Amino acid sequence: MNSVRELKAKFGLNLLGYGYAQLVTIAVQLLLVPFFLSCWGADLYAEWLVLTSLPLLLVLADFGVSQVSASKATIAAGSENWAYVRVILQTAFVFSFFICLSLFLVCLILVGFFDFSGVLKLDVINNADAAIVFLLMMGCVCVNILCASIDAWYRAIDRTSLGAFLLANRRVVDIAVSIFVLMSARSPVCMAYLLFCGQILMLFICIFFAVKFSPIKIFGFSDASLNEFKSVVKPALAYMSFPVAQVITLQGGLQMLNQLADAKVVVLYSMSRTLVRLVLQIGVVANHALKPELSRLIGAGQIHTAKAFTARVSLVSMGIAVGAMSMLVFFGPEIIYYWSKGSVGADRVDIFFMGSHAVLHVMWIVPASLMIASNKHNAVAMCYAFVSLAGIFLWYLFSGFILPYFAACMLLLAPEVAALLYVSSGYVLGKR
Repeated sequence: MNSVRELKAKFGLNLLGYGYAQLVTIAVQLLLVPFFLSCWGADLYAEWLVLTSLPLLLVLADFGVSQVSASKATIAAGSENWAYVRVILQTAFVFSFFICLSLFLVCLILVGFFDFSGVLKLDVINNADAAIVFLLMMGCVCVNILCASIDAWYRAIDRTSLGAFLLANRRVVDIAVSIFVLMSARSPVCMAYLLFCGQILMLFICIFFAVKFSPIKIFGFSDASLNEFKSVVKPALAYMSFPVAQVITLQGGLQMLNQLADAKVVVLYSMSRTLVRLVLQIGVVANHALKPELSRLIGAGQIHTAKAFTARVSLVSMGIAVGAMSMLVFFGPEIIYYWSKGSVGADRVDIFFMGSHAVLHVMWIVPASLMIASNKHNAVAMCYAFVSLAGIFLWYLFSGFILPYFAACMLLLAPEVAALLYVSSGYVLGKR
């Protein structure tokens, strides 16, 4: 970085790119939920949510290698070591490719033996259609895993905002496909098939632009290194703890609700969680926008600049999150009422409990950006994952003594409290 002004400009572009990505993600739910409820009804929509949540449990099958490799490659690019950048990125891509191939083949073999209707309590979607939907959505998950390596490529070549914009448009395709299928009164199988085709198309578009702007190429096997892979395993597994814990709390919570409550509670959980994502994504966007620039600063030896800039962004993010959550608590019940066309009801207490985890997430994830950008996040990641696992285990044990919706909210809140305490204690003691 040549100046603080340049740092702010790049961070601003990253905010626009990742902000657009998160807005699109939220729009997928805000726009599609009314269509799903109107065209399919609450019962079929609830079964679609439960069924499609299963492949999402495997979205982390690259074990965090792409994200850790992205930080390493960006640090190396900051010191202009492009030969090493190629080694890092090619190693990550080769690993992701073989993971996807193996994962899909295993699912293809096992899907014939799994009783979707019985295990997931599916009444509307039959077992044969459920198997096809699962495989097609598994294909979408594999594309998502490959896209993590493409995102690392864009970050390393200092095209972070462009990569974020292009990759976000995969969800725009999802919106268009979903609305078309729903308005055409097509089946869940047709929905899954067209979603998969759209993801394949967007993958090739993202690769095209990466090749166009990159001074290096990551396809092939010649520069992939076993030693490089070994060097990222430990921080990668630690990084994976974050999304694994989020899948456990979000998708695990959804599965628990499906077993303990009726379809309307499942939809309320999904809708209120989507609503408070508006707050949670403040921290996610700031974290994603910060990490590439912090890694580049670290590679260039400008650690003090990185620390000062992280502190400023953290304070601003916290203030915005608190203000946004206050607005949602006040207006949230009305938004959900009109959003669901009166089929789902919520009160301010429901929104407050669901939203608490989002505010706390912002309060720790932005300051932790510096740790993650330098791959020094092992301890906080393990803490986050452990509390998530403990939370769902305790819910299972005491499910008969606590309201399902409230328990799901507490499951989301617990790991955020643990991570906030860890990160805050480090800053107070001057260790992080």
